[in-house]
Amino acid sequence: MSLAYTVNLLRASGRLNKVLALLSNAGTLDPTLAFVGYGSLFVCELLRLESVQMGVVVAKVLLGQVTGLDIDESFEKLGLASDLTGVADSLGVLSGLISDIRIFNRLWGLVGLISWGISEYDAQQKPLDVNDPYIKYDKAVRVITALQVWSNLFYQPLENVAYLGMHKILPVSDAAQNSLWLHSSKLWALHVVLELIRLVVEIRRNVKRQSIEKKAGKTTTTTDTKACNCTKLLPNFLKGLGDQWWRDLVINLAYLPLTAHWSIDGGIVDNLIVGFLGASAAAANVGWKWKKALTPDVPVEKKMQ
Repeated sequence: MSLAYTVNLLRASGRLNKVLALLSNAGTLDPTLAFVGYGSLFVCELLRLESVQMGVVVAKVLLGQVTGLDIDESFEKLGLASDLTGVADSLGVLSGLISDIRIFNRLWGLVGLISWGISEYDAQQKPLDVNDPYIKYDKAVRVITALQVWSNLFYQPLENVAYLGMHKILPVSDAAQNSLWLHSSKLWALHVVLELIRLVVEIRRNVKRQSIEKKAGKTTTTTDTKACNCTKLLPNFLKGLGDQWWRDLVINLAYLPLTAHWSIDGGIVDNLIVGFLGASAAAANVGWKWKKALTPDVPVEKKMQ
C-alpha cells in the first residue's frame, strides 16, 4: 500500500483533516500530550511492579517450554528488549520529556489568562435579570469564575518562575523553586475545588429547572435519544446535566488528589496513581474528540434511515 493511496484513503474518509485539526489546536494538543505522558508514566510504574516482573518471567519460561525456544535469545535476534526494566525506563524518560514540554508551552499561558480575565470582567458588568428564576445560580457562577481567574493569574507566574529557575535561566535557589512549585500547585488546587463547587451549583440549577418544568407540566428527564440506558438509574437531580458536566466531573475528581499531591512537600501518592489519575483526566478531556475524529462520517442517507 503506497503512501499516496493511504493519504487519499484518509482524506476521503474525512479523518485526516479532523486529526490534523486536533493536533494543530493547542486546546486539544495539551490534553493529548497529557494522556500520552501520564499514560507512559502509569505503564512505566506498572512494569516496575515486582508482581508484574515475576509474571513476565513465568510467562517467558512457559512460552519457552511450549515453543522450545530461548525467549531472551529470540528477542535479542529481533532487536527487542526482553527485560521490562529498559522499557519502563524509556517510558519514564518519555513521560518526563512530555511534562517538560507541556510546562514550557504554558509559559505563554498568562497572556491567554489575562484575556480570559478581561472577557469575564466585561461579562460580569452586564446586569442580571432580577426576574430570572436562575439568578442566584448565575451570581454564584460569577463569583466562582472571578475567583478562578485570580487563582490562575497568580498560579501561572509562580509556575513560570519555578520552571525557568529549574532550567537555570533565572537565578532561583532550589529551596525557592520548591516553594514556588508548591504554592502554584495550591492555587491550581483552588481552581479545581472551585470547579467542583460550580458543578454542584449546576446540579442546583438543574433541580430548579426540573421543578419549573414539572409545574409547567413538562417532562423533567433528558430528551437525548442517544443517552445510554444507565442514565435511567440516575437520581432525578442528576438527569439532564449533559455530557460536558460529566466530563468536567471526571476531570476535576481526578485532578483533586493530584493537585493535593503536588501541593504537599514529598507528595501523598506514588507515581503509579499519578499516572492513572492524570491519564484519566486527559482521556475525559479529549478522548471524545479523538473518538469523533476517528469515527467514519455516516452518509446522510444512512442517518435518515
